[in-house]
Amino acid sequence: MQEVTRIFGALPAGTPKREEEYYINKDLVGKSVRLVRDVQQAIGMVAYTAPGLKERKDYLLEVANLVLGSGKASRLYRKLVDDLQIATSVSSFVYDLFDQSILFIEFHPKHEKDIDQI
Repeated sequence: MQEVTRIFGALPAGTPKREEEYYINKDLVGKSVRLVRDVQQAIGMVAYTAPGLKERKDYLLEVANLVLGSGKASRLYRKLVDDLQIATSVSSFVYDLFDQSILFIEFHPKHEKDIDQI
């Protein structure tokens, strides 16, 4: 430590870096895109924004992810696949980003006409 102090101790302290604020449009709107192709099975995906890592509440989104769509015991899987039998699989995952995080829910409907119902 003495060696570090001897070498770098004479350097003047710099000005602290100002934390930059980035604009995030809170007025998000829903957007639906439907691609029509001859496929064997349709896929649907829904995304929700949530506070990012800087809010230090990322554990809440992880809990929601685990409860809603992680595995066959999740609530969405039991409801859509087991009970209503309108989907063949349901899963969810989270993109943890600094300013905003995103919760994605992906599902495979049995019939394409069931996408709006799901």
